[in-house]
Amino acid sequence: MNSSPCRSIEEMSEKIAAGLSPVEIMEGCLDRIQELNEHIKAMIFVAEADALDAALQATREIRSGHRRGPLHGVPIAVKDVIEVKDSPTTAGYRLFRDHVATETATCIANLQAAGAIIIGKTNLHELCVGGHDNPWHGKVANPLDPDRGTGGTSSGSAAAVAAGFCLAAVGTDSGGSNRSPAAATGLFGYKPTNDLIAVQGVMSIAPSLDCVGVLARSVRDVRLMTEALAGKRLAPSASGGSKTTTGITIGICPELLGAHVDTSVDIALATMLDRPEVRTVELTFDDREAFVAAGLTILQCEFARIYRNAIEQKPDMVGDAVPSFLQGGIRSHAGAYASAIEIRNGVRGRFLE
Repeated sequence: MNSSPCRSIEEMSEKIAAGLSPVEIMEGCLDRIQELNEHIKAMIFVAEADALDAALQATREIRSGHRRGPLHGVPIAVKDVIEVKDSPTTAGYRLFRDHVATETATCIANLQAAGAIIIGKTNLHELCVGGHDNPWHGKVANPLDPDRGTGGTSSGSAAAVAAGFCLAAVGTDSGGSNRSPAAATGLFGYKPTNDLIAVQGVMSIAPSLDCVGVLARSVRDVRLMTEALAGKRLAPSASGGSKTTTGITIGICPELLGAHVDTSVDIALATMLDRPEVRTVELTFDDREAFVAAGLTILQCEFARIYRNAIEQKPDMVGDAVPSFLQGGIRSHAGAYASAIEIRNGVRGRFLE
């Protein structure tokens, strides 16, 4: 290996500033992909030649005094629903296997402008709704324990970071798809406010829920990546609608607590909530089950509107899990969708009060 597989962007950026070549970093990531991806199945496309060329160019720019920032020369993987020019974008779906992007998604163009290098595209649940075992690219193994899963649907993105194939990854999150795999692989997964990061050039699954986010090794890395993807600096923390640098307010929903988690997670959460700069407020969540059901209805209905025709016209091109998910959307009538939207808007309004 030419570089450590377990560095954060912040750590590696310091090494680059001290003279480490992005080429050396990229070669280390590519070596690990070559060695391990057959078993982990995190990557479904590796842009080896382009990535090495970009790393060489980054090295030249940095050494000539034109460093763009902490992401310059850093290898990043991208979930295969986000377009990168001249790379395939398949959504893990056989029907799209020959699709090659002619443009780059706005968020990825922003990331590249910050100096990041796209190393390739990552595996995922088929069309972001299929099962853990993608019928065309295989099941992503958890690099921390091959006998355990990664969650989904950004399974390949999480595994790629955890395995050291890249320093961070871009995923999408319509219902936990970044956060769940991050939790399973010891990473930080982030779903920002909708529309903070542009979704132009991102294959839609459910337009009112779709969101581009980050999987990374630290909160600082998440912030660096989010700002680059959004193409702007994030505002300071806010409390009660006003900017503050002295504290943060966190809402606690007792109805949503109680899931079994590792003791270390409980301790970390309690420690964080006990910090003097943290203020907590209790928020009621009257009908958790109805809210969860509404989210699923929205997801299935919006998915069905987009993909029903393609799936029904060529059913042999899709795995077994997707049609059952599709049927949920087909069976839901317009009234059920409208009711689900009303439930979501009501909860959103209460949380924003």
